[in-house]
Amino acid sequence: MAGPENLAYVIYTSGSTGKPKGVMVQHRSLVNLLESVQQELGINQRDILLSLTTLSFDIAALEIFSPILAGGKLLMADPMQEEMQSLTMRVREQNVSILQATPTLWKMLAEESWQPCPSDLTVLCGGEAMEKTTAEQLLKISNTVWNMYGPTETTVWSSIYQVKKVPEGITPIGRPIANTEMYVLDEQMALVPVGVIGQLYIGGIGLARGYVNRADLTAEKFLPNPFSTAGGERLYYTGDIAKWRADGNLEFLGRKDYQVKLRGYRIELGEIEAALLQHPDIKSAVAIVKEDEGKEKRRLQAYLVAAGGRAISVSELKSYLRTNLPEYMVPSQFVIVDQIPLTPNGKVDRKSLSAQSPDNFVTEGAYEAPRTPIENTLVTIWTNILGLDRIGIHDNFFVLGGHSLLAVQVISRIRVIYPVDLSIRTVFERPTVALLAEGVESALVEKIQTLSEEETQQLLEACGL
Repeated sequence: MAGPENLAYVIYTSGSTGKPKGVMVQHRSLVNLLESVQQELGINQRDILLSLTTLSFDIAALEIFSPILAGGKLLMADPMQEEMQSLTMRVREQNVSILQATPTLWKMLAEESWQPCPSDLTVLCGGEAMEKTTAEQLLKISNTVWNMYGPTETTVWSSIYQVKKVPEGITPIGRPIANTEMYVLDEQMALVPVGVIGQLYIGGIGLARGYVNRADLTAEKFLPNPFSTAGGERLYYTGDIAKWRADGNLEFLGRKDYQVKLRGYRIELGEIEAALLQHPDIKSAVAIVKEDEGKEKRRLQAYLVAAGGRAISVSELKSYLRTNLPEYMVPSQFVIVDQIPLTPNGKVDRKSLSAQSPDNFVTEGAYEAPRTPIENTLVTIWTNILGLDRIGIHDNFFVLGGHSLLAVQVISRIRVIYPVDLSIRTVFERPTVALLAEGVESALVEKIQTLSEEETQQLLEACGL
């Protein structure tokens, strides 16, 4: 007979490294999860759960064993083989009362012609952050919506939160399940106050034994618990960023991998995304740091999916963000995409976004090509410095990702081509190609007035005019 310390399963996960590692989960960890969730959700013998999850994903353990443990009924489905509309019909026709899926799959299901179910459907959502629009969709199809959080290394779910209304900002991940502790700590592993961002650590029965044949990685991720008086207790370092709310619930703010340093400021990309998702015109948002040829060309860039095909104004969006974020956290570029690319396991594919060469930047107005030789020269300078393929003469240098250091480069290159004495202030006063070209032209006219006719002709030829 299996004991509590025996292995229930080993499941392989690549995490953020891309290198698979086998997570060893013990019987006591799985039983603790099942009993805690059963009690929290009130699962009983009348419940019918439709399992949508592949066995290679650890949340399948909850789907398979929860109804069996409660004496309920388990149905199986394969979203990869069945149409979304067919799945929603099964939920209605077979009186499914519990359904679990990732936010990505829930979006696909909720966007179908979903009718209210005969039974009171309990929605379980986890695996990635629940966006505001997802919460809104789920509350329309069910009165019972739960947001779940937990790494594979802590046995499926470690915290749970009932979503009763559309959140104003980030949907909380709730409080720890039974026999689980969650800590938000600073770099020295000291507790941080409520409302302060820190790194998330998890302790308790749910912790896995470790990684198969990876003693080094196990020691790196599973650390001695400095807050426990009992010997041998451990904490799992999640690599996630979070903070406690005043109401005692946790907010998940993203991966520490997505914490970046830009021009001296430490920035949480998850905070930027959360602020963007509060805007009514935005359905989905991902923030990245776009890298070009050097650090001086690193800039914040946000990829957006518009809600209901709505138009997005850069100036209005930036003004909106400035009421929620400091200036250094406001993205300099916004790109509209039809959908956010996903990895095979349904997570946001940030590497794919970063590798794209977007040609659909959101700008202040319609594109207009250069009309004069000076405008054409300035567009060439801007495209080289900003790393963009197309720039219109009315596009704002700073909206496109420019900043003071790049403005210095613009002025330097202008001086190489045109014998004019412009200052960096000129770029701030004339932030479009059209306006800056006027400034260059005015400076040239002043210069020509001091030259002879022959010198003027030589100057114009040298400038390609």
